[in-house]
Amino acid sequence: MNERQAAEDLTQDAFLKVWRSAGGYRPGRGSVRNWVLSIVRNRGIDQLRSLASLRRKQDRLEQSAPTSQPSEAFAEVWQRYRSERVGEALGTLPPEQREVITLAHL
Repeated sequence: MNERQAAEDLTQDAFLKVWRSAGGYRPGRGSVRNWVLSIVRNRGIDQLRSLASLRRKQDRLEQSAPTSQPSEAFAEVWQRYRSERVGEALGTLPPEQREVITLAHL
């Protein structure tokens, strides 16, 4: 499973399957050990297939999702917001510091 948590989940799932289907065990078809191992193997394959399917779906969704840049309106609003915040921050400075920053940057 390449991941501890996934392996633990698989083990728990497999033992629940063993518990629920214990009545279906047929001694003539093989040992208990082989029966349990086949359940673990089949559950592992099912989980790997399920993960692969989810990844493929996610990849398709990501590829089909529009990739757009922020609109001009958004950029303008964002710039205005930032300017207002800078103005407010400058207003909290002592006059000497405000003048130095204004002369150096603005």
